[in-house]
Amino acid sequence: MADTLESILLVYQNPVEGRLFEFDDWYTNIHIRDAMRLDSALATQRFCIGEEQPVLDGKATAPALWAHTIYEWNSARRSVDGHLEYACTPRMEISRDGDFTGLRDYFYKPEYLSHGWTREAGFRRGSEILTALIQPKSDFATFRKWFEEVHAPDTLAMPGFGSASLFSLHEVQHLPSTTEFPVVAIYGMTDRSPALKAWAQRHDSQSSCDLSAQVEKLEIGAWQSRIERLRVEDVIDPTPEAAARESKAREAYAGTYLSKDELDRALSTV
Repeated sequence: MADTLESILLVYQNPVEGRLFEFDDWYTNIHIRDAMRLDSALATQRFCIGEEQPVLDGKATAPALWAHTIYEWNSARRSVDGHLEYACTPRMEISRDGDFTGLRDYFYKPEYLSHGWTREAGFRRGSEILTALIQPKSDFATFRKWFEEVHAPDTLAMPGFGSASLFSLHEVQHLPSTTEFPVVAIYGMTDRSPALKAWAQRHDSQSSCDLSAQVEKLEIGAWQSRIERLRVEDVIDPTPEAAARESKAREAYAGTYLSKDELDRALSTV
């Protein structure tokens, strides 16, 4: 297994109304474990909407989707190939409890990682994250230079921030749809409240370091950890407790999954 972060996959999805527990259970105890058994998998972590959001221009941001998952891959191409081969088979069964309306599922490649990446620690520092989906005003090279030389150092000097990372849209994708956000920034937060307060204060002061001034369009949201970061090693050699949870979930949802035709129809509408 090569120790190289070639790409991340960002997934945002809502549960079907009234099926949050089932969706959450399936995703945590079955789906991400199936994904970690694919060729090129490195690690993953699930998040959900944070209890506190940044207040910008007097209004709290409000992410539209409840669940946010970050997958780390050694190869986006091999990840896509694995999904295409195994989705809706016993190796990767897809729950009916996920709502495909508004689904976001896109690969990005790392451009700047303030703390680098290791298999053990990943690229984030902090238990919660702030994720920004970005349409830059300038060309990407100019935006990246500003992010790395101006924005990231200023952000990491503010209270509550542990890391800052920048990604650009990968040429390899799985969904038939495209995204309007070719750039993503992910910030690790070590202390949520002071971090979000500092972010809002910088925005309100119209600082030259503020992200909002550099973008055509921006969606930003704070996310709290749903599970600890899960490495492929943790799935290959699970604890007895994790193995028991997976077995229990597979028994609970057996026979309830989408067929390949149903999944293809759902994805065609995304």
